[in-house]
Amino acid sequence: MLISWPTSKFIINPSASCKMNKHLAPVKTKQFTTIAYGLTTIAAGIWRHLQTGDSQQAVWFGVVMGTIAIAGAILLQRQNKIPAYLLILISLGFVSGWFLNRMISGHSDGKSIRVIIILTACAIESFVLLDSMASRLCHGHLRGGPSNACHRKS
Repeated sequence: MLISWPTSKFIINPSASCKMNKHLAPVKTKQFTTIAYGLTTIAAGIWRHLQTGDSQQAVWFGVVMGTIAIAGAILLQRQNKIPAYLLILISLGFVSGWFLNRMISGHSDGKSIRVIIILTACAIESFVLLDSMASRLCHGHLRGGPSNACHRKS
């Protein structure tokens, strides 16, 4: 049974035999988690600035990385998947890399609740995004059309 979504809703095609597509998250789920991740990143930057009182770099880092992720969510809605995934992955790479470095290297705020929250948001976003990308790439759906292997008649 094939579950896919040319729009934002599920469509069930019982004649298809692709089993991996049932694990794909609908576009709205990816958009929601990406926007939540972007807003969490922005909030973490502002939170750091409010804690220290002089951390403009944290605000700008959060705003830029969060905005890049939200732009990726907008591109997902418009079905521009490859640019969307690239923007989201760039944001995830910088944010998770920075905060993992803070946690591992033993900085004074490396184990604060702010760092744990942002790393949790990164993990959730990574799971939703990469699970969907891996399934789509495996089955040839990333560039738009489904592969023939998923739609052979049984």
